[in-house]
Amino acid sequence: MNLKITFLLVSILITLSVKSQVISPQADAYNWPYDSLIVKGNTGISSGLILGIKSPNMGLMYYNRAIEIQPENPLAYERKGEAYLNYKMLDEATEAYTQCLDLDGDNVNCIFGIFAVSAQGTTNYNLEEVPLPMMKQVYNSAVAFLKVVPTAMAADAAYAELLGYLFKLGIDNPDAYKKYVPLAIAGKLNETSYSIAEELLPAVIATDNKPVLANLYDKLGQYYFILDNVAKTKENCINGLATGYAYTTTYYYLGLTYYYNDKNTTEAIKVLEDGLKKKGPYENSSNLLLKIFYKEGKAAYLAKNYPLAIDYLGKLAKINPESERGNAFLGFSLYNNKNYADAAKALKAVKRVANPNNVNIYYPNLNALIAFAEKPSTTTAAPAVKTTLVELEKNEEIYKEGDKLLVDKNYEAAMAKYNEALVYFDATADNPSIEKCYNGIGLCYHNTENYEKAKEYYKKSIELGSFDQSSYTNYAFLLYAVDKNYELAETIINDGLVKFPENVKLLERNSKMNISHGYSFYNAEDYAASIPYFQKGLEYQIDARAYIYLGYALNELKRTDEAVTAWDYAFYYDDALIAEFRDVYDYVQSKLKN
Repeated sequence: MNLKITFLLVSILITLSVKSQVISPQADAYNWPYDSLIVKGNTGISSGLILGIKSPNMGLMYYNRAIEIQPENPLAYERKGEAYLNYKMLDEATEAYTQCLDLDGDNVNCIFGIFAVSAQGTTNYNLEEVPLPMMKQVYNSAVAFLKVVPTAMAADAAYAELLGYLFKLGIDNPDAYKKYVPLAIAGKLNETSYSIAEELLPAVIATDNKPVLANLYDKLGQYYFILDNVAKTKENCINGLATGYAYTTTYYYLGLTYYYNDKNTTEAIKVLEDGLKKKGPYENSSNLLLKIFYKEGKAAYLAKNYPLAIDYLGKLAKINPESERGNAFLGFSLYNNKNYADAAKALKAVKRVANPNNVNIYYPNLNALIAFAEKPSTTTAAPAVKTTLVELEKNEEIYKEGDKLLVDKNYEAAMAKYNEALVYFDATADNPSIEKCYNGIGLCYHNTENYEKAKEYYKKSIELGSFDQSSYTNYAFLLYAVDKNYELAETIINDGLVKFPENVKLLERNSKMNISHGYSFYNAEDYAASIPYFQKGLEYQIDARAYIYLGYALNELKRTDEAVTAWDYAFYYDDALIAEFRDVYDYVQSKLKN
């Protein structure tokens, strides 16, 4: 998580009084409107959780004042329930949710809250040892929630369904339940557990527990897919769909099998679309559909089957109207099919979303095509489509082969692929692609410890307008760690942050460099110089040991209170340091008591 924790913010929040659940009539907030109190309460709860405050009172005081103003409004009770649940105060959460439901019996969030409270209660036990009454409570509250859950809460519904019917199996067949629990916890099956899953099927079928059955079929389908057992993958996925409780992954793996193994494009599209319709958004299925539509549409275009290309690519454009290449091949197909009005729309979309520097490379007569499509002539021949997209994609595949080889640590072969693709990209002056190749080559040199060449290519990548933060991050690292050139490394990181604001990897690299520089000054006994570097580094990264040495530096300058605060953070974030720095810990505790 990227948390900017400044000393000022932490000090202000820590010093707030959170012992009271009420707002004093003398406080400004006492006269705030209802909605403002709810917002402030939400902020108080989230801040308290981030900072590790042990009580939800920092938010409850605002919710309670909201209830005083509008006692018939269920929202404040709902938020109180959420707050108590987040702090694992389950009895209090139940009371708040019940009060909410007394005012609004159809409040889905509170119905889910009652389920979540009962589910949270089971975490005090190993799953195999959850008491039967608690199982029944979770199951009943899950069923109540599932009866009213809206599609917008699909993830919550999936959780309630999984846990509720897991315990239903425990109620109906304790022996099967004990065998199933390890499978549910493990997620994916292995060479041993898959046979247990197969053996469990008859027992689960006998209980008519369709959600658990769907889970078993889903796990088995994925297991056999990894083994490339097409028949068993399809069998289990199809059985999973038949339960009526199939998982999004069941649809996805069945779609994969239909498309890549059976070469059955029609069935693949049908099952993927059906899964998205019934189960809601799932990125893998959506991305697979887009790949199918593009690949099949492009193939149809190259085969001059323009109606089929229009069908596939039109579907792609509906899902992703900003797809440059999808719109390009759609526009070309419509144009060649003499559907000029629609062709003009698709081609203008290409012009709108494409990189202006590359339009003339990939679409050398795009403007002429648009002009003719907007005003077709019966006396002048239509200009022929000209594009280099096919050649481009061939070389992009070569580049991707380099990426795969890089991941496999075959750096020499990866570099050869990057250089092979670079020949085409250089010839077409395709700057984004040239830059990517430079970055890839830089990574190869970096990993083979040829740091001078690595820096050369990272620098080239940056000069061409790096489209990836890694050129900045890795170049800065080499400048700092190898060349000991802190000033230039910091400049490179700052330049990267201008292009990629709030990028986590750049911020982490910047933090590590600052903390490292802080240690350098500390070890040189320049304590005043070390402090700002430690502080800057700790803004974006929690490093308990760095807090220890920040405290030492502050203490050397007689800034005792600030030193105690820094040490307190160190032990809060990593209590394992207490044994190593026992004298410091004892000192901090004595100061805090006073």
